Amino acid sequence: MKKRLFIGVEIPNFIKKEIKTFVDENIEMPIFWKNIENMHLTVLFLGNISNLQLPQIINSIEDICLKHPDFYIKLIGIDQFVKLKKRTVFINVKFPKKLILLHNSLKQLFENKIDLRKNNFRPHVSLGRVKKGENINSVFSLFKNHEFGKFKIEKISLFESRIKNGQANYNIIQRFFLK
Repeated sequence: MKKRLFIGVEIPNFIKKEIKTFVDENIEMPIFWKNIENMHLTVLFLGNISNLQLPQIINSIEDICLKHPDFYIKLIGIDQFVKLKKRTVFINVKFPKKLILLHNSLKQLFENKIDLRKNNFRPHVSLGRVKKGENINSVFSLFKNHEFGKFKIEKISLFESRIKNGQANYNIIQRFFLK
């Protein structure tokens, strides 16, 4: 049996509270907002992984975490990815250098073991998708400096993503503390 897995950072509750306040204040925007409880920061998407590979993946993540100290990031401003007709609205990550180093270490470790996506890593927290046919480009300049908070990344998590009725649900398989 296979599981759809990714490595990510759990968003602390005080940041989720800030995000919820932002969403509540802007609920009229033509965006399909994500469930606040599902919000995370993806470090590396692993894809569909066999249960037989899971112990090796867990051991590998543990090894990488021993080589990376904890660090701070700041969530500030909103932007969008435009991919075909799907436009994802997200929160930018400021001070991502150590997060990018962690991503690169994990990617290098797994790139010969599993089939990874070949896209560039841009750290972000997804807020939702723009509704079809809507244009909210003018909104981004209004919120380019909106601060959601700063937090310390002390651990990363291995998540399983399950899609049910078109909605993604994430379950944490294991947490890994950084050095």
